Amino acid sequence: MALISSRELLRLANAARSRGPWPKRELIEFSRMAHSSLSALRYSYLDPGILAESEEIRNIVEGASRILRVLEGLLIRDLTGARILFHLRILGGLAERLSLGRVMDPVVAVDLRAGRVEAVHPHPEIGGLMVCRVWIGRPITVVTNDLNVGKGDRVGVAMLPPREFGSIISEGMFLGKGGVRRGVRGEPGNLPRGLDPEDLAEASRLVSSFIKEHLP
Repeated sequence: MALISSRELLRLANAARSRGPWPKRELIEFSRMAHSSLSALRYSYLDPGILAESEEIRNIVEGASRILRVLEGLLIRDLTGARILFHLRILGGLAERLSLGRVMDPVVAVDLRAGRVEAVHPHPEIGGLMVCRVWIGRPITVVTNDLNVGKGDRVGVAMLPPREFGSIISEGMFLGKGGVRRGVRGEPGNLPRGLDPEDLAEASRLVSSFIKEHLP
């Protein structure tokens, strides 16, 4: 997933229009560096915990985090901007995910976060969908077809590639089997706890499909 994100960042950066202090050149240079490093590490037989502490991964995490801080301050709101932020967060969270060890479930290729639903309202354009404002240590928007989700629900979120539902950009999906799993433990922004394997099944399928679609 990190290799895909480095390549997608380069593609998106080259296609995006520069606005104000937008660090396009730095993003392009970082994407090339990250892709080169990850391509070299792709078939590494090192333990993930050792990789997480390597200089190559540290440089990628620090570079992604540095650019992310700049772009978050620009309040990017379009789909291209949301996808750039997503891929930067994938690379910025790489050491954290590697530290989980050799987990084979594809869902750990993306960030999983405990969250708290702060606000809910019907989608203004598409019936049967709800728009949720969720706090995961920062505010995000999640669009769901679970009409019973409510303010105050403690949830788990898989940070999937952003998608547009009408004019609303959804930054992830709620974890759960047949609906939103409530009562998820963990401080918002940390890994969710108290989930069953079935709660991860749909997110695992979507992540696996995304990886298969984008890997060369």
